[in-house]
Amino acid sequence: MRTPSGIYASNKSGASWGGPASTLAPSGPTSLECHMTPVELSIIIVNWNSKEYVRKCVASILANTFGVNYEIIVVDSGSFDGCGDLLSLAYPEIRFIQSQDNVGFARANNLGAAQAQGSFFLFLNPDTEVRPGAIEHVFRHASRLTDLGVAGCRLLNTDGSLQTSCVQSLPTILNQVLDADALRRWFPSADYSARLRYSCPDRARGRSRRYPAPS
Repeated sequence: MRTPSGIYASNKSGASWGGPASTLAPSGPTSLECHMTPVELSIIIVNWNSKEYVRKCVASILANTFGVNYEIIVVDSGSFDGCGDLLSLAYPEIRFIQSQDNVGFARANNLGAAQAQGSFFLFLNPDTEVRPGAIEHVFRHASRLTDLGVAGCRLLNTDGSLQTSCVQSLPTILNQVLDADALRRWFPSADYSARLRYSCPDRARGRSRRYPAPS
């Protein structure tokens, strides 16, 4: 899904919306406890030796997200890089989950989802910085789609250009192989993934006629 202001991501980052799975006990108060209102959106961030990215990501969410009741859950996948201590001091309202082992990105997200209280989940990479109104905009439109399963957000590079990894067809074995970084390194002059992508946001927006164009 697109937002008018988008979600700004440094490096090869990502954001997607979806629903629950596994376990682990949290620490610290939640946004639900702080706001005393039902949580509509659970934002889940997986950390692995990236606490400074997490700090910037969380700061951008808190500074730029209004109009939706949300909680932030950070899962450290066995890196023990001090992320929990950093968050407990700077953002005590955030729920932190410490996995004893590096369980991988997918399972770590499931650990967060198992503790989440929102009706929607936003899985956000730690090297993402959120622009003003982006999360609220996507959430409001997602809430109106009765048969929504998963949606992706528009991602921007640090220079504001579109990050083309967010403008793709649903994954298949073929398009994931053709979009591999290894192929681009071996054959830098060839764009094997060109036919699998849309070349600009306007064409990507045309995929779902029910989703409104940004104003």
